[in-house]
Amino acid sequence: MTGSISPANNNGSIRIRFTYLRRSYQIGNLGRFDDPIALRRANILASQISLDIAAGHFDETLSKYKPQTASKPVQKDVNWSKAIQDYIIHRKNLKDCGVSFLLDMEVLSKKLINLNASTLTKPIKLVEWLAQSQTAYMCEKSFSYLNLTANWLIAREEIEKNPFSKLKKLIPDLEDEWDINPFSREELDQIIQGFKTNPHYKHYWQLVAFLFYSGCRPCEAIPLKWVNVGSDKIALKESRSQRDHRKRLKTQKTRVIRISPKVNEILETLQKKNDLVFPSPTGKYIDWHNFTNRGWKKVIEGLGIEYRNPYQMRHTFITEAIKANISSTLIARHCGTSTEMIERHYLGDVSDTEILF
Repeated sequence: MTGSISPANNNGSIRIRFTYLRRSYQIGNLGRFDDPIALRRANILASQISLDIAAGHFDETLSKYKPQTASKPVQKDVNWSKAIQDYIIHRKNLKDCGVSFLLDMEVLSKKLINLNASTLTKPIKLVEWLAQSQTAYMCEKSFSYLNLTANWLIAREEIEKNPFSKLKKLIPDLEDEWDINPFSREELDQIIQGFKTNPHYKHYWQLVAFLFYSGCRPCEAIPLKWVNVGSDKIALKESRSQRDHRKRLKTQKTRVIRISPKVNEILETLQKKNDLVFPSPTGKYIDWHNFTNRGWKKVIEGLGIEYRNPYQMRHTFITEAIKANISSTLIARHCGTSTEMIERHYLGDVSDTEILF
């Protein structure tokens, strides 16, 4: 046996973990670590295991030591406003997330406070309320935060399963909210020049130009590293959003795109002082939420251009490609989407748009 056997804190729950004859064993589902009665029982169980090992009576199947009654927690009604508040405190203590994430969570928590108990404790009613009271984009974000909170409660053994796991169908499709309204060539040039000359946001002009001329999603450009930029191609391998950072893309594991002359011009203006191609002014990942609400909004408004969200840069690229008679199949492969999506959603209004290519 390696070391003494004693209960340990496993993300708020009690776990007994030990090694015997070079084999690892663990017993969970012993209650909350902050429950003195459960912890006392766990200490008694740990002592029993130690005595059995010393006497040669250790049950290697662990059947003798596992709880014999009600091994799984009983699903209970959860006050999701309070649960989110507790989760916010947990994430603040871990210091593993951005300010924007915490602010969004706090806003959601405050909105839920005013709901009656019958809605606040019933997942289906709660999701239906989200769908009716928020835009599709905000509804999806709020739904993701509820899922994160539910999974955290599962880890703490406060609930047995995630009650939101099968309710995604109640969330409005983001596609219904898309307003495909691409920029004109003149507006594109004005926006890039606007960022170049803005004393506060000129740092971002290469990112803006890259998004216009590459058709990449913002979540693909933000984590792009120089190691994945070749002489004539770029390998997109990561995706970063406000919620998470994945070692894969939104719709596929990886995608390789050709470096066009325009994109090459943009890349040549960048200095390789960081692993990231488009780092923030402090050398970290760009906070897209802050960029959108501050830099993008202020530059667009300052130019007197009709405000459109920055995702319209991708719409502009695809619209221009279609007008240039590039096949939907090639555009879809380049942009990491489907031919059907290109033809149904991305075309937009090309009646007065000049061709970039």
